[in-house]
Amino acid sequence: MDPNSSVKFSARYVSGYWYGLRYPSIIVDVAEISLSESLQRYLVDQHLTRLMVSRNTLPAPHASLELPSLLVWMCDTLHRAMDAAIVDSGFIVPGQSSRARCVIPVQSLSVRRITTALNHYYGIVVETLHSEVGPIAGAGERLNKRKLSLEKFLDEACKPLFLGSNTAHFLRNAHYLGIPYQYLYKDLVQYGYSSKRSLLQSSFTPQTNVIAVQLSRDKIATQHILKSVGIPTAAGVRVKSEQQAVEVAATICGPTVIKPVDKDGGLAVSTHLYEAADVAAAYKAARRYSSDVMLERHFDGRDYRIVIYRDAFLWAIERKPASILGDGVHTVVDLVAMANSAKQRSRDKSSALVELELDDEALRLLTQQSLSVDAVLPAGQRARLRGKANIGAGGVPVTVPKADIHPDNIELCSRVCQALGLDLAGVDLIIPDISISWLHGGCIVVEVNAQPQLGQITSAHLYGEILRREVDGNGRVPITLIVGRGSENYWASLACRDDYASVGVVRDNRVLVGGKHQSPSPEGVFAGGMALLRDRRITSIILEVTNLKALALTGLPCDQVDTLILPSTLIELDLNDRDGQALVEALLPQVASEVVCGDEKLLPTIEIWLAAAPGRRLLVPE
Repeated sequence: MDPNSSVKFSARYVSGYWYGLRYPSIIVDVAEISLSESLQRYLVDQHLTRLMVSRNTLPAPHASLELPSLLVWMCDTLHRAMDAAIVDSGFIVPGQSSRARCVIPVQSLSVRRITTALNHYYGIVVETLHSEVGPIAGAGERLNKRKLSLEKFLDEACKPLFLGSNTAHFLRNAHYLGIPYQYLYKDLVQYGYSSKRSLLQSSFTPQTNVIAVQLSRDKIATQHILKSVGIPTAAGVRVKSEQQAVEVAATICGPTVIKPVDKDGGLAVSTHLYEAADVAAAYKAARRYSSDVMLERHFDGRDYRIVIYRDAFLWAIERKPASILGDGVHTVVDLVAMANSAKQRSRDKSSALVELELDDEALRLLTQQSLSVDAVLPAGQRARLRGKANIGAGGVPVTVPKADIHPDNIELCSRVCQALGLDLAGVDLIIPDISISWLHGGCIVVEVNAQPQLGQITSAHLYGEILRREVDGNGRVPITLIVGRGSENYWASLACRDDYASVGVVRDNRVLVGGKHQSPSPEGVFAGGMALLRDRRITSIILEVTNLKALALTGLPCDQVDTLILPSTLIELDLNDRDGQALVEALLPQVASEVVCGDEKLLPTIEIWLAAAPGRRLLVPE
């Protein structure tokens, strides 16, 4: 057996929508061969260990898996590891003859990683088959190099695909809500089409004020603005050196806090600083991330994040700092290990909470509590391991119902956003008792996050709520796809419509809005359709396709069409019966409402699809 001929392999990226997917895809054509148990075990184990994906979060591959199915499974696993927000799994197209066709959904940002992974998998399979055929010079060495290359790649490939966690959560919720989306640039995403679209960049909305964002990213400036309107904040001061930090700390009665002025998320924040050496070390730590460092007095109280959206309360959590609870039997080291063994807390990317660590900060705080790592913690006593309560530092979020928060405290947080000009923000509040008005119990506004990571443990539902308010309905406009030439009567009647001025059309490779050309040069259906989907003037779209083979290379510009109009015969499109039927089969799953078909040869295919697609209908012209 010639390994090169037995494992024919090709992979191409389809940037549009095809085969019923609501994502772009990579189409892989590969031979259906069974893999040896040892090779299959190697590939599976590398994924589950290198990508740190829990075996409990994915279905295990079947014991007798063939190469196509394993490729699909591994790409699904890789997407899970990088949190690509792909809800649907890949699949194998039935009815292929000589080779299997795998359809792998991707995000446009994940294409390079998935393509590289597929090439690694293919190379290892081929080299393994070479080594099994017989003694071939250098085969074993090439296989080992391939494996090392794959392992190195997987270590990098599991890094998060998006900046922060918000984008992945918004994309998943958009999928569940039936809202289409398109990438515009980096983490800037358009949700919805044409006149119903909205833009989000993480949790930035179209109403987010750029001046407000700049203010909130400067903690000293934020404190200045808030103080000017009577909102309590910590009296922070900039410090330019270790010596100055130590000197300023010495003038403050009680513990201090050091942090970068211009960083979010608790990055390089050090709290509960009593000793000069600790202050100096904290300054160095903050200086590694920013040239702008501040120091302020520590304020005792409980740590809350209040999310305000359009001046109203949206959600609240109490952030409990990383800690362990004594049982009178186990040591601090044992209790940390026991906490890390819990299902929710691990290094696994699918876990909700991060592992606890006994690092320098934890040891310093234990010393302040007169504890050591070998001490047996008395039953019921809690030992704090972190000064800050951020979730990324091992903290635990606990939902706080609106009814448990004094209205004055909610009003205070709303005033914070109004003072800065923010439409959506996370207000970090330290207050002794959230149920008592800050006017009586005291509090400070610690920080204001203009682009808050909304989280997933207690507040995953917020993403859907925000999308429903930012996007008009499901974000869709009526779209008609005409395969072949639309009749002159159809185009004539279109010009008589009341909404003709806002109808976008791609016809004869030209983009028109209200009958007016929008580009001096021809545009294909894909590029022209994409332009219309991003145009706020458009209330409905009509796409005319005269080259289905070209469309198969790009896919549709939209994830679904309301109406598909097929010609009376596919001969008009220079397609034979087999190719025409295959292309129509790939198109049908993108239809949301109705198919108009006059070709009798296609009717059986459409009727089979209709039986599995309730709510759609077939219209046959007389």
